[in-house]
Amino acid sequence: MDPKLRNLLYQYPLASAKMLASDLGISQQALSAKIRAANHRIVRIGKARTTRYALAYEGQDFPPTLPLYRIQTNGVAQPIANLILLASKALLVEPLVEESWLLGESEEGYFQDLPYFLEDLRPQGFLGRWIARQQTLGLPDDARLWTAWQLLRYLTEDGSDTSGNVMVGETVLAKASSLASARVDRKDITIVYPQMAQEILQGKVAGSSAGGEQPKFALRLEEKSVLVKFSPALQESVGQRWSDLLLCEHLALQTLQAANLAASQSEWLQAGNRAFLQVDRFDRVGTLGRKALFSLAILDAEYTGIGQGWRAVTQALAACHLLSSDAVRQVAVLDYFGELIGNTDRHLGNLSFSWEAGLFVLAPAYDMVPMHFAPERGELIERRSLGPLIPRDDEAWRFAFELAIRFWETLCADRRISETFCQTIATPMLNRLQAVK
Repeated sequence: MDPKLRNLLYQYPLASAKMLASDLGISQQALSAKIRAANHRIVRIGKARTTRYALAYEGQDFPPTLPLYRIQTNGVAQPIANLILLASKALLVEPLVEESWLLGESEEGYFQDLPYFLEDLRPQGFLGRWIARQQTLGLPDDARLWTAWQLLRYLTEDGSDTSGNVMVGETVLAKASSLASARVDRKDITIVYPQMAQEILQGKVAGSSAGGEQPKFALRLEEKSVLVKFSPALQESVGQRWSDLLLCEHLALQTLQAANLAASQSEWLQAGNRAFLQVDRFDRVGTLGRKALFSLAILDAEYTGIGQGWRAVTQALAACHLLSSDAVRQVAVLDYFGELIGNTDRHLGNLSFSWEAGLFVLAPAYDMVPMHFAPERGELIERRSLGPLIPRDDEAWRFAFELAIRFWETLCADRRISETFCQTIATPMLNRLQAVK
């Protein structure tokens, strides 16, 4: 490669032909000849008048191009793009399939950092902290501190059981096929779940890098993949409160399902002096199949930049023609429902989407918990009232309002809820709603 051209591309990581030719003092025809001679060491980005050039990655940590795969619902890996690494540590996604989500907001596949859909695979939450501490790649113990290329290294070497269905490189494909070998029979869960809870608290059990701060583990239950949350010991007041909250989550999801809203399948049980909430993973299909998954947080970061609010972000995504109006309405119902049952943890990471026919599609609801009443730092805290309700002239709010009343009525009638939670929280919350009917 012409050393002067190479130095210019180091100086200007994304440069037009006009700028390069001018700085080199040559014609654009002569520049084109130099670029052709450089072959794959210079990467072309964009088309026609928007064409720019960048220097390909020349380091030893990664090959200059990495294959990107998605695991289909039948378990077969499909090549969907090539990731071209650039010397500036930006990346170019070259799609092999017609999927516009691969190209991002730029619509040309150029990302100054990792593509947003890979950033979503960063280990996070309770299990993510465990994974970061146990990895042997020499990365920081806190995955939040990983640079983009440290995360890329994790994904190419250990990223076989991340959320969603995207994988980077050949190495993790072989590992993914072995994940389905260990499974638990349903008849054994009252023994296995308490053992797993104890072992993960002692740092002995790994799991999928699904997000969320509630203690949990991941496993295969017969032919499906599940996440299992668990409470502290039930003889403790904090343990009983978490048992009640896990039951709340279970009943909230059932309430949404009964109203024909997509919500995760769940099962609540007690075993070994703990409560457990088993939630089916909707990004897994059968033994080896997977589905795409994008958090609202990562979609906001790539496309809208609003930063908070389920309704605000989804409305902005719809304005970008990335969401349907029906999805926006469903999100509004979920947001209002969460507000009416005391779910104060409606951050952008607690809502996700798949991809179908050119649009992001709302995934089943999860983590719908009255977190206003959750313990803090291992202690029960008296919460201030949520205050009086102000009815909204909004069809989605009215629908969510009726669902919230149904939820609290169902909870009060359920014999599995503790008397304390029923009398001090559920009944006052129900009365609060009924006072505005």
